[in-house]
Amino acid sequence: MAILLAADVADTDGTVTCMALDRIALSSLAATLEDLVSRLGTLAAEADDDEEGALELLEVERQLLTASRRLTKATRFR
Repeated sequence: MAILLAADVADTDGTVTCMALDRIALSSLAATLEDLVSRLGTLAAEADDDEEGALELLEVERQLLTASRRLTKATRFR
């Protein structure tokens, strides 16, 4: 069973087909996203607790962590 992208691609004859996911590229993106989450967490931890920017960084970190988990899960489907 192939996992399909949400975006469709139109062929030259006008028919619409779906493209299979590139699991290697997605795995690479997932690893990059995990690194970004880690770096954001470090920056947020170093910021003052009462600083509004630190709260924003923590929220971004939380949302990216959720996205990272979902992306990793999507690459595991068979």
